[in-house]
Amino acid sequence: IKVLSNPSLSELKVALKEIKPNLLYLAGATTLKEEAKTGALQPFVFKGGETASDVLVDVLKGQGVSTLYIDAKFDAAQAQALQSSQEVPNVIAWDLEGAIPASIAGQCAHCFFTTLLSYSATPHEAFAISSHVARTYFSTRGGDGVTHPVLPIMLSAEKPALPDNTSIPKVAELPGMDISQGVVALAGWSDLRLLAPRAELRLLLCGGPSLIDSVRLVTRGGIAIIAGA
Repeated sequence: IKVLSNPSLSELKVALKEIKPNLLYLAGATTLKEEAKTGALQPFVFKGGETASDVLVDVLKGQGVSTLYIDAKFDAAQAQALQSSQEVPNVIAWDLEGAIPASIAGQCAHCFFTTLLSYSATPHEAFAISSHVARTYFSTRGGDGVTHPVLPIMLSAEKPALPDNTSIPKVAELPGMDISQGVVALAGWSDLRLLAPRAELRLLLCGGPSLIDSVRLVTRGGIAIIAGA
């Protein structure tokens, strides 16, 4: 992992050639210090004054970056161009004309990279989990029902989805048990994450007791799993 703080365009080009990263994350500045409650993401600007929207398509040609995460205001058409040209197969960006809330952006990025690094998940799995967590934290319920927050989108030929249980070895069948058809279809089953690279079943706890209330549980499809000590 290499971090460039306020780099110039030439510094980014040198780093791309030296490191040959498969994932590139661009974090734009925010107005969070000036507007603590309504801080928003700003465009990503290089040290020389160039904006990422103007130069990134040309810069990433032939660089072999497989996933680009743009945490800044960015031209949606440019993001589409990067992904559709297959210069960058997976592009995560904000398709939003208005202000991008910095608090939601921070939660999404934090969860994405924590999942990616701690659980050896794929970018698609990490994106799916970060989206679920952000909806849990930031969805609200009012007179018109549940309102979900605006979240970044992932442009990719592969649909972001939570991992399934295919990595768990087949269990010995007991008399009278028939699991030939796989796991019984249950509402909300796709929202459960099973991470079993070593045939382990893990429970990922995202959040504290504040999430256990009627409003937030509704956003998770009405399913609550509460594990006591």
